[in-house]
Amino acid sequence: MLPHKEHEAPEFVSPNDTNNYKLEAINIILEKNPRLRQEYERPRPGTERLFKAEVTHDSRGCAAFCAKEPSNLV
Repeated sequence: MLPHKEHEAPEFVSPNDTNNYKLEAINIILEKNPRLRQEYERPRPGTERLFKAEVTHDSRGCAAFCAKEPSNLV
């Protein structure tokens, strides 16, 4: 029988810490690949709009039509 070895308890990592590591990894990837930044970078504040699920989007463009109606937005 092998002698018993004491092990330290694993360090607890909160979900917030895990999310921070993921966000940091994503930022590093975007820094190394500027081409990806345009498509995957977080939108500038004030430019992102969240539409209600029942909104039918206008083929002429949401910025000009759908987003102009405040009742379409969440």
